[in-house]
Amino acid sequence: GTAGFLVSASEYIRRHYEDTMTPEQWEHFSGPAFTGFDTDFTMLRISAMNLMLHSISTPEIDYKDSVSKQNQIEGTERYAEMIKYTTLGNLIAPAKVIRCGKGSFPVLSMTMHDGIVLQSERFKKSLASIDQSDYKVVKRGQLVVGFPIDEGVLYVQKAADEGIMSPAYNVWDIDTEKVDADFLELCLHSPQSMQYYKDKLRGTTARRRSIPTSDLLALKIRLPDMQTQREAVAIIRKVEAILNARQAQLDYFEQLVKSRFIELFASVEDEDTLINLCSFIDYRGKTPEKAESGLPFITAKNVKMHHMSFDTQEFISKETYDKVMTRGFPRIGDVVFTTEAPLGNVCRVPHIETEFYIGQRIITMQTEQLEPAYLEYALSSDEFKRKIAEKSSGSTVEGVL
Repeated sequence: GTAGFLVSASEYIRRHYEDTMTPEQWEHFSGPAFTGFDTDFTMLRISAMNLMLHSISTPEIDYKDSVSKQNQIEGTERYAEMIKYTTLGNLIAPAKVIRCGKGSFPVLSMTMHDGIVLQSERFKKSLASIDQSDYKVVKRGQLVVGFPIDEGVLYVQKAADEGIMSPAYNVWDIDTEKVDADFLELCLHSPQSMQYYKDKLRGTTARRRSIPTSDLLALKIRLPDMQTQREAVAIIRKVEAILNARQAQLDYFEQLVKSRFIELFASVEDEDTLINLCSFIDYRGKTPEKAESGLPFITAKNVKMHHMSFDTQEFISKETYDKVMTRGFPRIGDVVFTTEAPLGNVCRVPHIETEFYIGQRIITMQTEQLEPAYLEYALSSDEFKRKIAEKSSGSTVEGVL
């Protein structure tokens, strides 16, 4: 579960023995003293985060069935009944379709990471069709399933009491007597659920990937009691708040670095072209066959401003890698630059223990004449962004460079 019992035990120890504990006991307290097992990866992460929030930095939280025969615990059947699973079909039902018609409603948009938002607050221009009469009215608290589903495009509507969305989306009512809507939303974005969507996927176009309704409703959902659900949501929200605060700090330092970069080099008048300063490795074009596992396949999704994210992971087999690597070999420390979707993200390749493939909308730059860190920040400067923007409409990256 959420490790609430372990947290209570740790608080009891602090309350009664904090002043008398030795350094060795505190070291034991920080991790090995607290052990827990679960068979649900989402609950494992929640429990680990809950313990870390209470200063237990290295808890022994592992994936294991505590009531299996191999762990020699009696009463397996009785304890197993406490681990409740259900299917999504038992928690949601198709919502009655209400069309916008001639009504006046705010237009809602589905985003990849921020859920459902008011279009007027997120985008400068309207993305909706001129004729919105066929749009679906979505009420607060309803689940909206969009696409591509394997990238987690399904969220609970929390942006307005009522709004309208694309008629292509499916809208569902949530049985809030059985499941907390926020908890359900977290479950629908768990690694197990995301893998389930990929396994059941149909459709090949990038924006229309979906799964059959019958498969969606068959998705297994871990369903603890309502109090545990809400505790899990509260823990996740605390962790998100900590992460957001840390990201705000990182953004501030990033702006500080950019300011110092300008102060240090604004007076430098000498210029040269990238083609004279760098060699380029360009694997854009036909995408090689991907694999379920193997060597890292780095795409534009992984390249963020000044860091590489592996939240999304794809792979290429060693056999395919050996066949397609004909244009050069990217190295750790090389500067990578996204040429579209999104345009202009730049970072250096971090330490990767294996061989790796870089492709799909990315140019790799290798330089002996420049310090890679300098090149990275020069490519992210406002001046360079302005030059790129002037040539970005329909231009190839060679034209930009």
